[in-house]
Amino acid sequence: MQQSLKAPLGWLYTTQPLPDAGKSAEAVSIIMRTKDRALLLPRAVQSVLAQSLADWKLYLVNDGGDVAMLEAVLAPYRDAFAQRLLVTNHAVSKGMEAASNVGLMQATGRYFVIHDDDDRWAPDFLKRTVEFLEAPENATYIGVATGCDVVQERIEGDQIVTVAQFPWRYFQPPVTYAAMLARNQMPPITLLLRRSLLQLIGGFNEALPVLGDWEFILRALAVGDVGALEESLAFYHHRLAVDQPVYANSVTGGVNIHAEMRTRMGNHIVRTALCQEPALLGVLWPVLQALDAQDVRQKADDAVLQRLEQRLGVMEAELRAVREAVEPQRRVVAWLRRWRRKAPSAP
Repeated sequence: MQQSLKAPLGWLYTTQPLPDAGKSAEAVSIIMRTKDRALLLPRAVQSVLAQSLADWKLYLVNDGGDVAMLEAVLAPYRDAFAQRLLVTNHAVSKGMEAASNVGLMQATGRYFVIHDDDDRWAPDFLKRTVEFLEAPENATYIGVATGCDVVQERIEGDQIVTVAQFPWRYFQPPVTYAAMLARNQMPPITLLLRRSLLQLIGGFNEALPVLGDWEFILRALAVGDVGALEESLAFYHHRLAVDQPVYANSVTGGVNIHAEMRTRMGNHIVRTALCQEPALLGVLWPVLQALDAQDVRQKADDAVLQRLEQRLGVMEAELRAVREAVEPQRRVVAWLRRWRRKAPSAP
């Protein structure tokens, strides 16, 4: 791997297998970025260690976080990792995408995946996705994405409380460029890619504070197609509200900056295309109008869905409170029933 992961100029498309990434020490390189998330990180680490496919290595980038805290979190898992863990500590945070690139420059696997430190996999995620990409009929795919569930949660003290869980509705295979331009359908936790892709498009855009994964996959789709496994093999965790900013999601805790960067990124894509081919304006205009109309509909749908999800969360919390309130009475009733069965019958 070259020491720079800046994207080359120009986009390519190929229906041929990607070039060899060079010697691979492991099948999958897992890139994980973290910073002072002692409550969430163990869940992500356990997700990796629970994989049924064991041919992987975790490249953990501590992006400006407390080193002693990180080592305390990792200590119980060191024996299980053996030689499959490489930790890099940054004295000062370099940002999410720069941290990803540090891990990618160290990676030596045939495939790579970004595993955020608050998400998790089903045990067969790596097995199923690697099998897909290694099947001869799938040699031209640059990667594969799976279905996933959204898990909404709250942090209460030192506990993570699940509020709701439901399928991620935006993943609708097959993966098309048009759909991806409108919305990122594939959270990083769902996407396994060939490492050789990096030789063609470079790494993540370090200038983006958010949406770096979306910008990256748009460049990747200009090279080739992403396959799909519709089964839910990943879990995309969202905190609904947090008192500690370190535990916020960028997608829920940074809504405004997401909207701003989404607009700027879309404008940049259009400007780049028009600078290269001004005649594209006649083609792009109706496409952009259609995408804008679709975006308006999606925002309206999202608003309705968000209200329903919030109401569901409230109802589940209320139901949990009721269960906790009646638990003592339930135990008493259960004891009385056992006592009646064991009590001798009256003569």
